[in-house]
Amino acid sequence: MCSVISLDVVRALRTSRQWQRPLALTLHWPPGPANDDCRRRLIREIEWVGRHLDHRQPVEHFQWRGAAAIAEVQALMHSLHARFNFFEQDRGDYAIDLDPRHTDWASVGLLRELGFNHVCISVPDARAAAEPAQACYRNPAPIQSLIDAARTFDFRSVSVDLGYGAAWQTLASFDAKLASLIALEPDRLQVFDYADPPRRYRAQPTQAHSGAMRQLSFERLAAAGYHYIGQGQFARGDDDFTQAQERGKLRRTGEGFTVHGDCDHISLGDTLLW
Repeated sequence: MCSVISLDVVRALRTSRQWQRPLALTLHWPPGPANDDCRRRLIREIEWVGRHLDHRQPVEHFQWRGAAAIAEVQALMHSLHARFNFFEQDRGDYAIDLDPRHTDWASVGLLRELGFNHVCISVPDARAAAEPAQACYRNPAPIQSLIDAARTFDFRSVSVDLGYGAAWQTLASFDAKLASLIALEPDRLQVFDYADPPRRYRAQPTQAHSGAMRQLSFERLAAAGYHYIGQGQFARGDDDFTQAQERGKLRRTGEGFTVHGDCDHISLGDTLLW
């Protein structure tokens, strides 16, 4: 890894270290099952970046992008804590992506013990036309269970991601899914077009109803009291994003919106950004 990192990156890390800048870290977990080689590469990357920074630099914001098994999270967080200065006593903003198909109440509790205090739940998509996949998409119970768990364990915010415009969707099915999510009252809800999804989602064949679904989501979420932040992101009035936007403090980076625009942002993993 080190041989392909440019001198500009090394200089940027050195400057961050010299000025003792606060950090915002994002770790990108690969989609699908991870192998030993992937884990070793991530650990080596964590160690290399950590060596070029000062352990006293506080990690004010951390994002774990991509759903992973709790054992994988525990192992990588051990490496991260060994190299970076994570806050204790819940003073940082530490978020993680969850897949309701593979996460239960016990896992949510363990994630809270690891220091995470924000969760983003991905609505299972139905890439196949098979009825089990469609039933999983329609069923609100797994997402409701995770939201209940996050609130029980006192997470600061719950966000839900919902894709639209896939070939298997209809306007009616999307409307029903959106209504079921609004009823759960997440703090944030992001809607995105499968034709141009965030990096952590795979693109899917899209249909002509995509524009109608987007318009419908804007109307339904506005009527439910959500504020439009931008880039398909909606938030409740008391959410950090909404309040920061009203104060002119909300910033956007390559990883999305943030209230930590004063930090040095570093990404770890396959979608490396500096």
